Amino acid sequence: MTRTDEQLWPFNRIDKRKFNLAIQNLEMSGNLVEGTRLNGETCKDNGTGQSFSNELAAVACSLLVFTVVNRSVSVIRSDWGWPYIIMFAGFVLACLVFRGPRTSQVSLPTSIILRLIALLLGAYALLSGITYPAGVSTHTDSLLFATNIVMLVGAIGAVAVFWYPAFVLLPCAAVLAQKMLASQLFGISISRTDYIPVVEMGLFLGISLCVLAPSRSYLPFRLGRMIAAADIKVTTTLLFLVAVGAHFANYFYSGLEKLALGGGPFLWVTTNPTEVLSLVSWHSGFLPTGHLAGVSLISIEAAGFLRPFINVSILLAQLGSVVFILRRRSMILATLFYDLTHVVIYLVSGIFFWKWILLNLGLVAAMRKLPRWVETPRPMLLAATMVLLAPIAFQIARLGWYDTPALTRSDLYAVTKDGRELQVPSNYFGTVSVTAAQHRLGRIAEGHYPTITWGSTQSGKVFLDALDDCSFGSDEPVQFGSDPDRVIRIVQLTHAYALQRAASDGHYRYDRFPHHIWSNPWLFDEFAALAPDEISHYLYRTVSGCVRPGPEGPVMEVQFRDEIEIPVATAFELSRSKDRSE
Repeated sequence: MTRTDEQLWPFNRIDKRKFNLAIQNLEMSGNLVEGTRLNGETCKDNGTGQSFSNELAAVACSLLVFTVVNRSVSVIRSDWGWPYIIMFAGFVLACLVFRGPRTSQVSLPTSIILRLIALLLGAYALLSGITYPAGVSTHTDSLLFATNIVMLVGAIGAVAVFWYPAFVLLPCAAVLAQKMLASQLFGISISRTDYIPVVEMGLFLGISLCVLAPSRSYLPFRLGRMIAAADIKVTTTLLFLVAVGAHFANYFYSGLEKLALGGGPFLWVTTNPTEVLSLVSWHSGFLPTGHLAGVSLISIEAAGFLRPFINVSILLAQLGSVVFILRRRSMILATLFYDLTHVVIYLVSGIFFWKWILLNLGLVAAMRKLPRWVETPRPMLLAATMVLLAPIAFQIARLGWYDTPALTRSDLYAVTKDGRELQVPSNYFGTVSVTAAQHRLGRIAEGHYPTITWGSTQSGKVFLDALDDCSFGSDEPVQFGSDPDRVIRIVQLTHAYALQRAASDGHYRYDRFPHHIWSNPWLFDEFAALAPDEISHYLYRTVSGCVRPGPEGPVMEVQFRDEIEIPVATAFELSRSKDRSE
């Protein structure tokens, strides 16, 4: 008796399809054995049941498209402002035309991290509106209104990610457009380190999913046919590994940067007084425990005692990222260690990489869902190679410098109508708070220390001179030099915005802005209770001096000092001055 197909499959056709689906799941988990027949074809045995040729072609194409788009976006510069809004509109159009595969078609690790990025950036976009006053000009009012629409559409895109993951492009592009426009409006550079790794990971994965859009099957050339034949779940898993490799590059190149500092490859790890960071952040008003002198002094002393261990462990953990990415377990443990360092950095300095922390937690959750076949040679080689080559396509953070006690601070002081002089916290600056916190609003006069943010430097000579009583030669370059008019304009814009917020809400709640570096609220209680209309004028003061530990906290031996007086201004007055200048 001839055995029919139905006899070989004693159930029904649906059961047969379920069997094939089960085989696919085994394939994805790495448990598929050689010779298993899937849809009538024997799978190749390279440890995964996959040859990866088509999938790697899709990954390569995605990287190429992302690199071109990312490079193009990064060079957009405009005093007009509208190109940033047009850029966002381009991403909206891409999502609508090439909306990519559905969530059910994408690998679980990729789906997890895209949802986290979308929710994180969607919420961040809504909470970090540009703190620029209304009424300065019709042009800026139109831009601010358009930016609010951009933020709203970005938040809607964050929700759409739960159905079409490629829509992660919208919250990513919204944050990018908002930051670029804010920098143009205030006329000053705003650090991107705290958010750009999250944005770029979302942009890369979102653009890659657009490449995998269903319409790819109609591409006529050979690469198009390979992309069309690629397995979407396998491809998106490989894309996830590429994204992790690019993120790990932030740590790897930060380690290399420490080795490349002036003074030789071992000067940082053997000599850098990492605990000084706590001392200068405390003196500047950022140390989270700054209002608890006893706790702060003990933590600084402990950091000094543990300095060799801290320096060695940080350097090895950063350089080891290219090795840790080769196994799922080490990848997870390394990511958790990186998060631990971010938490410690916040506690000892007030620098809060909260976006990186949440991203890393999402990556850990996603890494736990990776299939076993990712530990085979080709996927791991892809991930490790991406760590090394990421700077070609991504804007990689290179966080390496020497910490010194030679601090130059540029601070703002509010002089009240009754004669009080109160230091203004950096949080007051809202959108440009990170620039104010880094003392990068600008140095008006010459003669200050050649160190930069919080006494840091990348020069071995400056570092050693700073350790030697902060004695510097006269030939050192001027850092953060600025035109006083630019500083005055930023301060007046900030004051005008504070007046408008106080008029509408009764108080300007600047501590609620999602800052990157938080000034310690407990150290600025008196200013927090001050209404903006009680301020008579401001003083912008820059001082340079050596910071030393004292019995009750840090003490600065001031060597240079200059200041300028800044009158307050309303948005109407700023508008009139702008008209006169034009």
